[in-house]
Amino acid sequence: MAAKKQKNNEEGRRVHKTMALWLLIVLGVLSLLHFLNQPMATTERISFSEFLEALDQNQVESVTIREDDYRGKFKTGIREGATFETIGPVQSEVALMRLEKSDAKIE
Repeated sequence: MAAKKQKNNEEGRRVHKTMALWLLIVLGVLSLLHFLNQPMATTERISFSEFLEALDQNQVESVTIREDDYRGKFKTGIREGATFETIGPVQSEVALMRLEKSDAKIE
């Protein structure tokens, strides 16, 4: 009787291990598919003068400024809505005036 109970217990453990392994495999595949389906974000490096020109032509959707690092996004339909980054002067009065004239969101 004890041997039968031990055998059933071992079979139960084997089934649980197999189910756990299949669960991990399925979760791994789903994670991989989720990761691969995300669009690739391309950041375009542009010159500061190109950035100012894009502001003048109202092509910039949003901009984040941290010291001399300017990062932003072009409007949809302009350069496929790509993100950009450039290096410019810290607290540039010219850039701030052009940003105020454009409808770009400043973050």
